[in-house]
Amino acid sequence: MADTREESDETVSPVTIINPLDMNSTEFNPDIYMSKLLKESRLSELMDTEQMLFKQIQTLDSEMQTLIYENYNKFISATDTVRKMSSHFDKMEHELNILSKNMKLITNKSNEIAINLSGKRDELSRMSDTHFLLNKIQFILELPTKMQTLIEQNRLVDAANNYLHARKALDLYSHFPSIKNIQLECSEMLNIIKFRFYEQLSCEESSTTEINESIEYLIKFDEDASNLCDKYFEMCEKKLDNLLNSMRSHLETDETNIPVMDILEFIDNVCNNYLGSLNTCIIFYSDVFFNKNKIAVSNQSFAEIEEKLKSFVDKRMEDLFDIILKRIRYERKSSNNIIMFVRALDRFYKRIQKLNKIYSFTDFSESGQQIVYESTQDQCNFLLTQLTTKYQEELANVRHDIINDISKSSTITRNANLKLSLNESNGNALSDTVISFETKICENLKSCLTNLGPFMDSELTFLRKDFKDKFVKHCIFENIVLEYLHFILNSAIEFEQTYTTSHIPSQLILILSKICLDLSNSIITYLFDCAEEIFGKSTSNRASINAISKEARDYSQRLLNIYVWIEGQSISHMIRKSVETRDWLSSVEPRSVRSVMKRVIEDITLIDFHVGQLYEEGVRVERSSDSSRTFSSFNYNKKAKSSRSKSSWSYSASSFENNIISNIHKLFNDKIEIFGKVEFSKLSIVTGVVKIGLKTLIECIRLCTFSRYGFQQMQVDAYYLQTHLWKFTSDEKIVANLIEDVITSTKKRCLDPTSMERSVSYNFYEIL
Repeated sequence: MADTREESDETVSPVTIINPLDMNSTEFNPDIYMSKLLKESRLSELMDTEQMLFKQIQTLDSEMQTLIYENYNKFISATDTVRKMSSHFDKMEHELNILSKNMKLITNKSNEIAINLSGKRDELSRMSDTHFLLNKIQFILELPTKMQTLIEQNRLVDAANNYLHARKALDLYSHFPSIKNIQLECSEMLNIIKFRFYEQLSCEESSTTEINESIEYLIKFDEDASNLCDKYFEMCEKKLDNLLNSMRSHLETDETNIPVMDILEFIDNVCNNYLGSLNTCIIFYSDVFFNKNKIAVSNQSFAEIEEKLKSFVDKRMEDLFDIILKRIRYERKSSNNIIMFVRALDRFYKRIQKLNKIYSFTDFSESGQQIVYESTQDQCNFLLTQLTTKYQEELANVRHDIINDISKSSTITRNANLKLSLNESNGNALSDTVISFETKICENLKSCLTNLGPFMDSELTFLRKDFKDKFVKHCIFENIVLEYLHFILNSAIEFEQTYTTSHIPSQLILILSKICLDLSNSIITYLFDCAEEIFGKSTSNRASINAISKEARDYSQRLLNIYVWIEGQSISHMIRKSVETRDWLSSVEPRSVRSVMKRVIEDITLIDFHVGQLYEEGVRVERSSDSSRTFSSFNYNKKAKSSRSKSSWSYSASSFENNIISNIHKLFNDKIEIFGKVEFSKLSIVTGVVKIGLKTLIECIRLCTFSRYGFQQMQVDAYYLQTHLWKFTSDEKIVANLIEDVITSTKKRCLDPTSMERSVSYNFYEIL
């Protein structure tokens, strides 16, 4: 009893704990739940609980309605199904009853037949065997005649099948004289069949089916496998050579040097004909010669058969790859047929992969991938050539437009409103040209990159990770983007080498300098961003961007220095010619500023106008007064005669020579670097031109000898230059110091250095 009680205690399930506050429980007590909630919750919590319960009730009602609708529809469908089944079952029951009666009748008849024939079954079996044997004997007796007839009808396959069907019996009963004679006659017919099969192998007009049949039956006739391999490959080689010659004929071009067959059609022809035939050869060869159930060969002969296949296929594929590469190089490349070009490459690569599935000795995927990559590189090189050609055309157009603008500018009347006339004639011609040129540079490259987008299609079979990385890094960023930018920079810097020997418009140098600067500041980064947006990022791009941006900025600086030098030489040429061709000893009293000085101011105004379209103003050194614009050299003698009370270190002119006074002044002036580095601003650029012109004037003066009136004429010219040039320079003091050097150098070279009164010079300036 104790044991029974213990067992019953062990089998009792654990006591379930009842929670009357659990809404999901069947023991839920709403009164207890509400009293607990009212005791423990505040008013706000009660309201929140009410809202929560209300939402849950609505949700449950909605779910219940949905379940009712769904179950109702299912119930209706089930009712219809049951009704249909009931009607069908009635019909089926009737049909099954009829079938059961018929089966009983058949069984009864079968039993009656079995009883009637039970005594004759053994005799019928014996007679059937005898009939079969007589048919075989008759077949063997008629075999030579039948084979002869089939051979005459050129039905070699049927004749061979008949012989193979009887060969085992002939060998088995060959000890009978009659069967021996039949076997000899069949052997003669067999030799004829073999000869005809060998003829089919050597005939170029034989179809692939005939060749395959010949090989297959010759193997069944126990011919030497190695010899058959050679014969088979000879025939296959003839077939494939014919196809290769046909493909080579499609490499021929018409009078416009365009291949007659487009690339996609050519690849389809290769895949369907040549590779299709090669696949058939491989499949048949593998099925026949690699099947030891069909041929009996040693392991050594089997290895020899494998090597023959490998050698044959490798040679055939090498010839094919050579033709494919030639055809791709002959392809008329255009940005409009890239999609078709990519489809052709993908189709070719797919067929190569299909070949690998049936031929495992050599992996042609790498060779196919290499052809695809070389073709892609060829396409990228063509597009790069297009880009460079378009750039050269745009550059030629810009140069032509600049020459036209120069000719128009030369017709503008030179007057006091020169700058206004320039604004009315060509406004922002240079800035518009730069914007248009840079836009075309960017758009051409973006169009080129967009055209190469089909190479990144994810559905392409040749777009493996290694190919994609190599294509993006080398073909896109290095071979196109970087090469294109390097070409732009190199074509621009070439003018640094040729500006002294060829007539190059200075505005073209200025434009190229601005383009190189814009490339460095923003365009290079923008172009790389566009390429990365299409093809993805490359780890080496940042270093490339920094390097080529620095190079572009250096080229811009060099071109800007050349521009300043060219314009400075132009101004210097006018000044030098005007000084060297004048007889300063025979000069008359000055009445006005020389026309060449007006021309200098006009040219510098034109330079300032051109530079101002492309570069910002720059920083001008502010002066506390207009002292730098005051021409102090007119009263140089008066300074010498002034009293010492005006300055603690001033001395009279009688104590020092004029050159000593000039040198003392220079000690307290900053050194002016004439051919210094030019900054990327309008004031710095024009200042560089002004410094070259004034330095030329100083050096030319030092080679001449002046009379009193010649000295005064130079004073008038210098005053005119100073009153106009200060506004073009970044520091007025530079102009003041150089003008003072002009007067000082003139005075040193003057026989009678009598200065003109300032009032007279002012009158000249007011007249001008």
